[in-house]
Amino acid sequence: MFKYRLLIVLLLLSIFYLYSPSSVFSIWFKIDHPVLPVGSSSQWDSKIAGAPSVLLENGKYRMWYEGSDGGKWVIGYAESIDGIIWDKQPSYLLSGFDTSTNFNLNDPNVIKFNNKYYMWFGSSTRSLNNFHINFTLSNDGFIWNQPTFNILPEKNSWEFGLGTSFPFVLYDKGIYKMWFASQGVLNNIDKWRLGYAESEDNIIWHKKASPFLESLPSEGVDLGRPYILKENGIYHLWYHSDKNIYHAYSYDGINFIRDKDNPVLKPGPQQFDNLRVTTPFVLHVDNKYYMFYTGMSTDGKWQIGLATSDDPGFIPDTPTPGPVTMTPTPTATPTVTISPTPTSSPTPEYTPTPTIDPKTAPIILIPGMGASWNSRALYSCNITDSNDNKWKMTPFVSIYKRLINTLTKNAKLKLNKDLFIYNYDWRQPLDTQADNLKKYLDSIIKSNSSVKKFRLVGHSLGGLVIRSYLERYNTDNNVIQALTIGTPHQGTLLAYPLWENGEIWSEDLTSKIALSQILEFCKLNKTDLRSSFKTGRVSYPSKKDLIRSLIPSIQSLLPTFDYLYQNGKVKKTDSLTHQNDWLPKNLFPENRYHIKFDTLSGTGQSTLSNFVVSNPSTSDLAKDIWADGKPMKNNFVNAGDGTVLISSSRLDGADNETVTGDHLKIVSSKEGIQKILHFLQYDEVKVADALDLPEISSDNAIIISTDLSTHIILTDLSGKVLERGDNILVRYNPRVGVYKFSIIPAESGEAVLDTMFIGQTKEYINTVEKIRLIKNVRKTFLLTYLGKNTDSIRIIPYR
Repeated sequence: MFKYRLLIVLLLLSIFYLYSPSSVFSIWFKIDHPVLPVGSSSQWDSKIAGAPSVLLENGKYRMWYEGSDGGKWVIGYAESIDGIIWDKQPSYLLSGFDTSTNFNLNDPNVIKFNNKYYMWFGSSTRSLNNFHINFTLSNDGFIWNQPTFNILPEKNSWEFGLGTSFPFVLYDKGIYKMWFASQGVLNNIDKWRLGYAESEDNIIWHKKASPFLESLPSEGVDLGRPYILKENGIYHLWYHSDKNIYHAYSYDGINFIRDKDNPVLKPGPQQFDNLRVTTPFVLHVDNKYYMFYTGMSTDGKWQIGLATSDDPGFIPDTPTPGPVTMTPTPTATPTVTISPTPTSSPTPEYTPTPTIDPKTAPIILIPGMGASWNSRALYSCNITDSNDNKWKMTPFVSIYKRLINTLTKNAKLKLNKDLFIYNYDWRQPLDTQADNLKKYLDSIIKSNSSVKKFRLVGHSLGGLVIRSYLERYNTDNNVIQALTIGTPHQGTLLAYPLWENGEIWSEDLTSKIALSQILEFCKLNKTDLRSSFKTGRVSYPSKKDLIRSLIPSIQSLLPTFDYLYQNGKVKKTDSLTHQNDWLPKNLFPENRYHIKFDTLSGTGQSTLSNFVVSNPSTSDLAKDIWADGKPMKNNFVNAGDGTVLISSSRLDGADNETVTGDHLKIVSSKEGIQKILHFLQYDEVKVADALDLPEISSDNAIIISTDLSTHIILTDLSGKVLERGDNILVRYNPRVGVYKFSIIPAESGEAVLDTMFIGQTKEYINTVEKIRLIKNVRKTFLLTYLGKNTDSIRIIPYR
């Protein structure tokens, strides 16, 4: 009989495993007593010992926790060699810093970074109101610096209640990421919800406008203490509700899917946690997961318990394709001060088409600002003269050649069949860019009926061109994948001096040359010289006016996050005189346009993070410059590519990758191209050999250009040809000396000749004059260059 029963049991088990889902789920086993109990009646933690934060260092567990004797809440410390038996430090480490807003301290979160200990913790009033998050630093984890208070002030309606607390911070790929809880009203419901924020420097934090998670009816009312463990690209989240602990997972750290086996930890049956289990903290050690948590009992005591599991929680074997959706978090009205990029308004109805192999779709490479050239259009000084079909790769730009060589020579793609380079008028507003890209894609489809889908790859401004197209023409349904590289999805601070006063602060010689060419040619072409003969004075248009009228795309690059500080206070971006005209109205959607959407960011470079500005002067206001303040101090962080902050080049909900390198190297370095190949599913393709990239390796350049159709040749005095160019010639890192250059016109007429020296400082030196040219008649000049530290660059006719 026993054998038959055993066979039946084994049969039932085999059926269960045969039909159960092939997924990972967890069972947590509790230790039946508190591992860190409250202290004796005379001790500072006699009533409460909870909210643990644990590090494992050199075989020793170190715990920081909150404690109270029923009066003041403080932060204490304990150590253990096994995580079960703990030795407490007799006195607490941190106590309240004043008798008002920072009287009680709670919920410490400690990480070790750069051989220092970073602690974020909550504090509140004596009556446990006005919760806010603070930060302090220590060399040893015992002696802590004076904190910085209220680093994450309330901004949104769902935070304006009891306040913000329960911080958990993860330093992930050069970014500080914080998950927290706030209490306030949203959709007429008052409760605690979970929020998210990011920072490049742990000083200025950018919040997601809406909570990323709020309670389900089955969970109770309030959520608290989010804890994150990132493993194998998956973010595991544990959090507590009114009485239980729950698990969720995410592929981006913001959009979470709840565990189907929730709750993962419940109260009891032990006496010490028979009322509630809260504030989970999970470590993964030696193939086992250890959850330290706070157990609350009916006698009013809070004590720290421990549960273990072999697995973190339920995860499907195959990651859910596309974006994951929060359940059931309602979306708050987006603001423009968010990092990462917030949720957009609904997009037009989308109709899916049959699946195709992405590798069969042609690639459209869209370069950044200044990397496309059309002398006739640029020197026309007329934004309506776009001359759309005549744009080509800028002759002095070579940063895309290695990527193109990799795709054409090593991946065997055919140019203008499998790979297209889309050169375009980068001066135009983004809505116009969308229309122009649509015309280009439609023309490819019209000429090749087999083309159904495209893979779009955009560098810098090119990434915003992609977004403008998807935003405006998503229902065309002809894009299968998109990758943006170093794209300012939340703007770049370099746009501020450019838009406010026409000042070029970029050290990127490519864009600097292109912008300065427009400014200098159009300064002369837009000047009414006839009126100057009467007054004896020449009145040139300001650089600011030229930028705003001739390159309106710059306004779409202004930051959407708070980046100006005046009189010790932040100036809200949505209150500024000049604001980004496109990004706040076209927020990145949660559905990612129904396609695979990735980003690639550069980091490790000194990048502008904010300006301290003066009050605008009467003179500046009269000139309509620096209306929101002139920069007096520029603050930098290393979390960016030198042009765009990493938090700006990432997108909330996209697959975000990072490489070390500046704004140009991320698209030309071996590491950057490998990331691009991975996105394109060409992992087996070898990156082409490195090339000389003078726009990256050079500190300065001499530029000779004309607005008529000409061929320009630069030689030394012996006649040796150094450079050639049509309409424009660039000589990187010129030597001090005398040169000779010849202009061979393809047409007759009056031309503007500009000779310019550009370095990596804010200013450039140039001479501009009008000359008479005759078709096919060579005109030759001598050029004297006396060095980059002088203002001497002179030209004289040679013959």
